[in-house]
Amino acid sequence: MFKKFLLCIGLFSCISFSNEKSDTRKRKEVVFCLDLSGSTNGLINDIRDNLWRFINYSLKTNPGTDLRIGIVAYGRPSFGAGNNYVKIISDLTDNYDYLSQELVKIKPNIEAGEQRLPSAIYAACKNISWSEKGTSKKMIFIFGNGIIPTMNSNYTKACSIAEENNIIINPVYCVQKNIIVRELPGYKMMADRTGGVFNMFSLSHRTPLTSMSENALKFKKLNESLNNTYIYCSKDGSERYTTMLNADQDNLTTNEQFVYSRCAYKISEQYQRKCASWDLISLMKINTPDFLSLNLSYLPKDFQQLSPQEIYEAAMRTRQHRNKIISDMGTFYSKLKINDTLCINPIDTIVFAQLR
Repeated sequence: MFKKFLLCIGLFSCISFSNEKSDTRKRKEVVFCLDLSGSTNGLINDIRDNLWRFINYSLKTNPGTDLRIGIVAYGRPSFGAGNNYVKIISDLTDNYDYLSQELVKIKPNIEAGEQRLPSAIYAACKNISWSEKGTSKKMIFIFGNGIIPTMNSNYTKACSIAEENNIIINPVYCVQKNIIVRELPGYKMMADRTGGVFNMFSLSHRTPLTSMSENALKFKKLNESLNNTYIYCSKDGSERYTTMLNADQDNLTTNEQFVYSRCAYKISEQYQRKCASWDLISLMKINTPDFLSLNLSYLPKDFQQLSPQEIYEAAMRTRQHRNKIISDMGTFYSKLKINDTLCINPIDTIVFAQLR
């Protein structure tokens, strides 16, 4: 029997990554393979609107897991006939700011498009930088609808490649208005063949945000103050800082829940550690930088004319300021008693269940 996941807290209470020791960097790799043709309009918003809640829950349930996410899309004429209308939006990465930025670039709706699912599966298996066999759990979540050509040789070959590389395919049938029963068997067959699980969910339609509560506005203001404490110091630091701001731009203007989810991720220790590769203040939380050897050309213009001693003193003041902001945001978040595991949409519920 086909089972549609219902949105309820009971599901989350039994979902976890399995009992792995936190000092073991167990890697899990997830590729979302998205049908972005006209029949799934709204799907891209569903994915990006739930990204931070999904990541937050992953970090909470097993902070020792190295989660990498990739995106493959298909069905858009703009992707090109030469590519069978398939495009890799992002290779596997743990730079979730970049992932969010790339998702925002995609228009949420089109009028038509050609679905080439076998080509999308092939691209997800062969053109994504998966880890070597046996070193990670690998899964593809196919979100789409339409008839799957199960007797097509290209489809059979694509599924065989997934099996050979120990990649589990979890098909998720997207319901726009009504379930078209004749389309379901192909998705179920794909799950059975690769050891995956079949699910369904209804596409949502984002309602433009017209106003925010005082709490959400306070979080946004605190986040702006937090952004002012970043001092990029690497070759790609300025670019990474811009990527962070771009990720904020969309996620802090769509829905109040997304404001809380995004900010909760940014004040997490995991995020601060990730920023240590390009941000001086985050780096100082891990070890003491060599201020004499800093490449001044990588720093913000206001810092390029300072002496090493002046940079050190400014960084220490900024570090204290950031710690205060993060503490204030964490305290405020706790007082609001936000349950970040409660979803507006069951996408992350479906994914959590299979990542155990």
